[in-house]
Amino acid sequence: MSHNGVLEMTSRATSKGDILDHWFWAIPVLIIVAALSLRQIDGFPPSADEFFSMHGAGWLLDAPYSPQDVLSSLIEISPEHTPGYTLLLNQWGGFVGHHIAMARVLSIFAGLLSLALTYRLARVFVAPIAGFYALAFMAGNAFFNYYYAYARMYSLFVCLGALLLWLYLRIIDQKRAT
Repeated sequence: MSHNGVLEMTSRATSKGDILDHWFWAIPVLIIVAALSLRQIDGFPPSADEFFSMHGAGWLLDAPYSPQDVLSSLIEISPEHTPGYTLLLNQWGGFVGHHIAMARVLSIFAGLLSLALTYRLARVFVAPIAGFYALAFMAGNAFFNYYYAYARMYSLFVCLGALLLWLYLRIIDQKRAT
């Protein structure tokens, strides 16, 4: 997109209402969060909790785990955890390798997707301007940002919660329209 295209989009947004109504302003926020998060993927040693995630997914052994091995490991080591993240981490490791930085990238992707879903939820179901404010609020949340670069399931929980809420509201909205 050319520079004139961006100016045209912003001028259209200004003529129709608030300039922050346009989806274009979500992109810099997502890029900033991604840049700040990706800087941390290899900056510190794995925490004890990350070792539990990697061990449960079979990353610390010589032979790769099958999904059944992952479930058996979870039952033995941490039965209080849901298996979704550990199974996803197991499959992710098969694609990208078993390095802690790659496990953290999975969590960062889930966190960025949760930001995008939050933006979409607020924009569609509240108001166009609410999307930007929800995105800015969530991107500035220190608690959520602290756990971006950890190989744990926290970002995925937020992402799946936002996805579930978005699907639910879409179903309700479509039923209301018919």
